[in-house]
Amino acid sequence: MLMMTTTPTFEGRPVKTYLGIVSGEALVDVEMFDSNVEKYIHDARMTAMAQMSARAQKLGASAVVGVAFDLEALHTKRMMVATGTAVVL
Repeated sequence: MLMMTTTPTFEGRPVKTYLGIVSGEALVDVEMFDSNVEKYIHDARMTAMAQMSARAQKLGASAVVGVAFDLEALHTKRMMVATGTAVVL
């Protein structure tokens, strides 16, 4: 997985090229929730990040900056979305 940060830059590593917005998504079935909701949310976040990283790598990125997460309700499922900007450091 590429280096990622929620900030717009990595300290001491200037961005050479901005390649564009990338995202990753993961669906979680609400019916699977039990007392371990945090685990499902964590797993969904990790899946979304891995997908976003793979998409950034296809663009030739060395990192993703400005990463943000959103959890959306879709009927009986929840969708974790990770977005960021693919960059070359």
